Amino acid sequence: MWKNIEKLRISELKYNKIISLLVEGGMMEGAMSILQEMKIHGLKPSLDTYNPIIHGFSREGKFGEALCFLDEMKEFDLEPDTETYDGLIRAYGKFKMYDEIGKCKDGVAVVLVLLALFVIAG
Repeated sequence: MWKNIEKLRISELKYNKIISLLVEGGMMEGAMSILQEMKIHGLKPSLDTYNPIIHGFSREGKFGEALCFLDEMKEFDLEPDTETYDGLIRAYGKFKMYDEIGKCKDGVAVVLVLLALFVIAG
């Protein structure tokens, strides 16, 4: 993407923003390309990189891909946070995969999202 741009102008923040925008637009393949490019430039992905990707795949019901990126995130020594699990749990609820919700490690996220789902359901 940025072949002729000075290296000083390339940053994790810019890559994260592009990835988030692509995911919001449902362009997961584009987001994956940008993630790979980010790594090629020697930039380290962060929670702000992985969370949108995990949420994007989850919203599409592609939990295998989402969980692969959750594992990759852990390989980079990044611990999932409440936001990470929040997106997964919401998607599990959307697809009625309630047994999977219990496998999420963040108990606070599980309780908060379940309460929100119950409120929405009435």
